[in-house]
Amino acid sequence: MQIEFIGSSEKFINTLILPVWQDGQLSEDAKDICKAHKGLITQMVEGDEAFTGKAGEVLWASLSVDGKAVKLLLVGLGKKDELTRFSLEKTGGTIAATLQTRKISEARLVIGQTLKADDIAALANGYLLRSYNFDKYKKSEDKKAMQVLTIACGNKAQATKKAFAPLKALTEGVHHARDLANEPPNALNPETFAKRITEMMKPLGVKVKIVDHKALAKIGAGAILGVGQGSETPPCFAIMEYVGAGKPTKKKGWDTALVGKGITFDTGGYSLKPPGSQIDMKFDMCGAAAVVGAMAAIGARKDKINVVGIVALAENMVSSKAYRVNDIITSLSGKTIEVLNTDAEGRLVLADALTYIQQEYNPGKMIDLATLTGAAMVALGSEYGAVYSTDDALYETAATAAKLTGEKVWRMPLDDIFDTEMKGEVADLRNIGKNRWGGSCTAAAFLKQFIDEDRTWMHMDIAGTPYSSKASALSPAGGNGYGVRLVVEMLTA
Repeated sequence: MQIEFIGSSEKFINTLILPVWQDGQLSEDAKDICKAHKGLITQMVEGDEAFTGKAGEVLWASLSVDGKAVKLLLVGLGKKDELTRFSLEKTGGTIAATLQTRKISEARLVIGQTLKADDIAALANGYLLRSYNFDKYKKSEDKKAMQVLTIACGNKAQATKKAFAPLKALTEGVHHARDLANEPPNALNPETFAKRITEMMKPLGVKVKIVDHKALAKIGAGAILGVGQGSETPPCFAIMEYVGAGKPTKKKGWDTALVGKGITFDTGGYSLKPPGSQIDMKFDMCGAAAVVGAMAAIGARKDKINVVGIVALAENMVSSKAYRVNDIITSLSGKTIEVLNTDAEGRLVLADALTYIQQEYNPGKMIDLATLTGAAMVALGSEYGAVYSTDDALYETAATAAKLTGEKVWRMPLDDIFDTEMKGEVADLRNIGKNRWGGSCTAAAFLKQFIDEDRTWMHMDIAGTPYSSKASALSPAGGNGYGVRLVVEMLTA
């Protein structure tokens, strides 16, 4: 997929895209072309009652230019006073999806008079987001053709390119997360995931450190080792360090730590998931994918912050070596945990990752992302990520970022009553609550036991949000990279 920003061009192109304001008002660019064609576009809009110019609406028509037929796509922008970055991105996504449906490989959007440079860049970014395609494992004849969108920006071409650059880098981070999420589990296991991270980060100036299973055993990370011991591919941590604001130290300088759950496939272990529930369990590493995508975007943009990311990579399998119900494991923190459900494994790998990052990097704040509980989906469906935070200001930053990016969040309670649910009878902690209620809340309470006192921390249970069987405005079906744009916006706004 290729996007080009130009001033104007006389080159003939057989698909032309024009924006239309709500209530059928032609945009400034559409008016000029309409005038050149004796009012034809106005007639088209007025003659179609279903097309009103609302954001996301489209209308196909045709023109004759120098005796050649031109496909014309009219796209609704909505109301002028209701434009937002996210609404413009959705419009760009609509254009991408519409062209893909018609199998159109080249088109020109004329929009230079209608929008300012930042707005054109947002629309182009929506197009880039929705144009993503994961066809790595398809036969060549089934792969989608390369798409080229030329955007005629008038005298704003250079300003639009400049505004688009950081958005493009962010979207490429989203695409990295989507690529990781969409890989099958026989291709992406803890070992290959770690290798992918190393290769990805090298050209971006992000330093990568892999803590393998031997090193994990040496430091006493018994929780992640317990989860991963049933797999032939041992678990590991992958740590990514980005320095953009002066050399950090353990005492001071690491602004933020991002922590991701990376279960590359989750059978449920001996608390075996039924077959229907195992479908899509390749996506149980989407928290880790979001962290990797965010780190890649920050590195590519050269943001002036110091961020460290850690992903806990493991495979939750069934074998003669796998951990069992009633096992007691000792976490890196020294706290013991009775395993009462081997399918509550994500909180275990996160417990060790949270402890490690605090001990080694002492970050100012921590944000973890994890496809942690089905209970989060029961509570919030697939539109909202469940957010728990020890700091009101950090949550408000997330809420603001959510409005800008469209990656929705909803705050959930970190109440002491849930802490008591996680206290163990024969160990310090149990890995599930004492009843089935409030499962996302009790999982957050479990993680809270591994957060240093007075540490600023936010937990995101994103079980329902990072993948879907249906396409959305900005993503095709499959992994969508939820969390990348939200986190980067939080850290760089």
